[in-house]
Amino acid sequence: MPEPLEYGGVDPESWPDCAALLAAVPGKRDPGRPDAKRIVDDGLFSGATLVPFSCYARIDDAESVEVVVMWMTKRPEDADVLLDGRPGTPPDADEYAGGNLRVGGVIVQVQGSDEAERAVVKRLRSRVAS
Repeated sequence: MPEPLEYGGVDPESWPDCAALLAAVPGKRDPGRPDAKRIVDDGLFSGATLVPFSCYARIDDAESVEVVVMWMTKRPEDADVLLDGRPGTPPDADEYAGGNLRVGGVIVQVQGSDEAERAVVKRLRSRVAS
């Protein structure tokens, strides 16, 4: 079974919190339905000992947004290879493959509007740059 430190991974304590990424998505939250955090059934690696969390919110009474931090590597190049199996994408480029998104060394999944995805990417870029 893969451990978090395999595949160029970093300690999960250093991973971005899905709740903080979700908080970057603009819009009015339904006060009766606070943002929720739950365990994801399926991670980036089948059989991984690490269980990723998913954060979920209903925004503006219509849109649902879900953010899952799938994996984080020490080097963006390692995340690039994990994401699509091919090296070569510049480390500072955002990359999409199979419903997942890479920003630096962080691989996330965002389900929601394009605006929600852009907000999560922006938050990740600011975190990766710091």
